[in-house]
Amino acid sequence: MHVGQDRWQDLTAPELASRMGPETVAVMVLGAVEQHGPHLPLSTDLDIGLGLLTEARRHLPADFPLLVMPPLALGSSEEHGGFPGTLLGFYGERLAQLLQEAASLPWDARPAPGPRD
Repeated sequence: MHVGQDRWQDLTAPELASRMGPETVAVMVLGAVEQHGPHLPLSTDLDIGLGLLTEARRHLPADFPLLVMPPLALGSSEEHGGFPGTLLGFYGERLAQLLQEAASLPWDARPAPGPRD
């Protein structure tokens, strides 16, 4: 699988289903969107995560069964809540519950039956 052809959101449902298997690794970058002072963009944490993923991918074999899920911008730093642009809403147990639920999903990528199926 070539870089750029492994982004979950760029695939059709049948393409995704064909790439899912017991060896497939799905990865999702999580990063806060919050203030980092007047000199850095709000996306700093998310950008760092995306950069780490880009670098990690360079070290994988070309045929590694990787699927890159869309990044998720989470905020759990209440101390940044008073700054413009900070996205909040996932704190402590709520964030842990979200991640636990995501990890426990069956991840069956087969397309759901449509109205004509």
